[in-house]
Amino acid sequence: RRQMGNFGTLRTRMEDHTGLHPSSVAFYRKPPKKEENVKLPGWFFYHEMVLSSQVFLRNCTSMNPEQIMLFGGNSLKPLSLPGDTTNKFILDDWIVVGSRCEDSLEFLSTIRREINAAIALKVMNPRKPLPESSDDIIEAVSHTFNILDERDKPQYAGNENEEDVMK
Repeated sequence: RRQMGNFGTLRTRMEDHTGLHPSSVAFYRKPPKKEENVKLPGWFFYHEMVLSSQVFLRNCTSMNPEQIMLFGGNSLKPLSLPGDTTNKFILDDWIVVGSRCEDSLEFLSTIRREINAAIALKVMNPRKPLPESSDDIIEAVSHTFNILDERDKPQYAGNENEEDVMK
C-alpha cells in the first residue's frame, strides 16, 4: 500500500493503482489524527474489483499480516532465492512472507492446512461437530488473534474511560 492522500493507493496482484470503492465502509472512515499515532492498515482483503472511473476494490476489510498468512490466497509455497539464507514463503506467487525463526513459517503453513481441513469438514457436514483436534486448533488461533488485537490496539493517552475514546 502506497501512502497517498488520506488512505493512499492500494496495490493488488494485477493492478498497481486501485482505491477503496465508495460503497465500502472503510472508504468513509476518517483518517486518524497525527497525535493519535495510529498506523493505517497495510493490508485489505477484498471480494470484488470493479472498473468505473478508476479501478476500485469493493467489500473490503483490513487485515494484519498474520491473518493474511493463515487465511489469504490459495497457494503457499517455500521460496528459496540464490544467496538468501532467510526462511521465506510466497503466497499466490506475489506476496513474500519471511521470518527470522526457521520453524515459524512451516508451523503457520501446517496450521493453515489444518484450518482448511476443518472448514472443509464443516462445509461437508455442517451439523456434525468438528473433531477435538480441529476445535483445539481453531480455539488456539482465535486466542492468538485476540492477543494480536490487544497488541495492535491504538493507545489513547489520557483517556481512562473507553466511552471517552469512542466519542
